[in-house]
Amino acid sequence: MDIHAHPSLKTSLFGLRWDEPHHAGSAFNPLSLRCDLPALVAGGVEVLCSAVHVPEHGLLEDCAPLRLGTYLVPHVRHLIEGDPFRGAMRILDDFERVVASTRPVAGVAAAVAHSPTELAAHIAGGRLAIVHTLEGAHQLAGDADNVARFHARGVAMLTLAHFYPNGIAPPVDGIPPAQKHLGCFRSPKDLTASLTPLGEAVVEEMLHLGMLVDLTHCTPPARQAVFDLVGTRTPLVMSHVGAGSLNPNPMNPRPEEVRRIAEGGGVVGVIGMDYWLEGRSGRRGRSNGREGGKRDGRDNGRTGGRHTTGTGGIEAMVRTMRALADEGGIGVVALGTDFDGFTDPPDDLPDPAHLPRLAEALLDGHFSESDVEQILRGNALRVLAEGWGGPGKGRWETMREDEGRWTDQRAPSPLIAPVPTEPPPSPPNPPTPAPSSEAAGRHPWRTRP
Repeated sequence: MDIHAHPSLKTSLFGLRWDEPHHAGSAFNPLSLRCDLPALVAGGVEVLCSAVHVPEHGLLEDCAPLRLGTYLVPHVRHLIEGDPFRGAMRILDDFERVVASTRPVAGVAAAVAHSPTELAAHIAGGRLAIVHTLEGAHQLAGDADNVARFHARGVAMLTLAHFYPNGIAPPVDGIPPAQKHLGCFRSPKDLTASLTPLGEAVVEEMLHLGMLVDLTHCTPPARQAVFDLVGTRTPLVMSHVGAGSLNPNPMNPRPEEVRRIAEGGGVVGVIGMDYWLEGRSGRRGRSNGREGGKRDGRDNGRTGGRHTTGTGGIEAMVRTMRALADEGGIGVVALGTDFDGFTDPPDDLPDPAHLPRLAEALLDGHFSESDVEQILRGNALRVLAEGWGGPGKGRWETMREDEGRWTDQRAPSPLIAPVPTEPPPSPPNPPTPAPSSEAAGRHPWRTRP
């Protein structure tokens, strides 16, 4: 399961076909599509959190070449300059039509899950489930009531911040130096800024409705404000980051933040991009985030402190997952690749079809099969089960005892282990269901000798 990727961004901006293989390769290519359905099926992805994102208007003000370039693609310019709430709703509608019109690949169909019940049904039926999320609260257009409108459309999670101030949560610098060409993306960031009063109202509304709060891109003070506001009422998420203990970039959670997320039952999704994992680019023959350098592993002076000097790529992801597990326990670790988010993925993990390489590397890195199952599937499903739901609670509450296990009455065969809010005395722990033979075939690490 990948808790953060952007297939809808590429299909909406560039009209790319989701049902066709694009073979994007390892080179940085913002016009490619990595999370196409054939790649997702080949990599055994069971659930994909598809992050809807309307590019912020600040991009045009912060990059003159980009501003001029949008005149060549009027629909992109209209999207950026228009109402971000309406734009996000349009992308949601468009991508749902794309998914609904897509034929099965290798016998695997895709379907959108608008609720935990639908998610459980898609998983049980062997379908690849698409879960809507939003990246950037600018898409609320300054109106906290729009949280309910997105929730009604099946949005499970909202990333509060992104690249520019939005009146809700202030951002860190989310664009690597290697992508700051021609004087672009140089606007200053105030790392002392915190959650606004409107941001507090938005978070409270999300908790009331049952929508997960994603703290990625938020400044450390804003993250702390959300920690203080939420407590342990619901799981919190950082969906696509590294580990601050390995790369102390403000984007990445510090060890104490990882522990805080773990205490509330949340997860930290590890991104597939070397800059955020180790403070440098992942291209072969490049170093310190710029073209043409030797890969010497030296600090580029932009991360604010030490970082590891490993080989990057999948190895860096495994090291990051190990650091997070050491800080918050195995239950806090998840995967959030950020594929198709105009990112630069590692050479050895260019698209979802190569995710079995990550599973094998985790096993080789002394994670058990149970650990790998939790990292690549179970932890994120648990968080969706606990934090995404109906008004007021966001938890699976209508429970009954059925043949020695606790199940949700609304879903006859849920694959997500439910967590009752007020269980009866001494309830049995809901077991994780054994994968079917079909599921095992889609997840190679489960059948490794």
